[in-house]
Amino acid sequence: MDVLLLSYRGEALREFFLRDRPLEVGRGAGCDIVVHDPAVRERHVLVSSRGGAVEVHELDGRTRPPKPFATGTSLSLGRNHTLARLPVVPTGQHDLRRGTEPVEKGGTARSELSLVLGRCS
Repeated sequence: MDVLLLSYRGEALREFFLRDRPLEVGRGAGCDIVVHDPAVRERHVLVSSRGGAVEVHELDGRTRPPKPFATGTSLSLGRNHTLARLPVVPTGQHDLRRGTEPVEKGGTARSELSLVLGRCS
């Protein structure tokens, strides 16, 4: 299972797990991934996953084939945002369907933050 990482000017904002259901990306409030950028359309792209292959469908009204979205690559959104596809590596007996694994600090306190290492081109 891979994760989509939304970044603003290189700073990670939020991560989204790829599921069987397509994720709609855009400026509109009804989108699964909302990007606050005037250069992004209300409904900008649709990211779909079928049989391990992930594709990006442009939602600009023109008919064109979807583009493959490989692990380790990123997609520019608007002027300052990127959406990167990164692999998720399980770190233990954690159920990935529930979300990212919380970071433990000092062995007792739990935080709802997660850490993504790596850089996409």
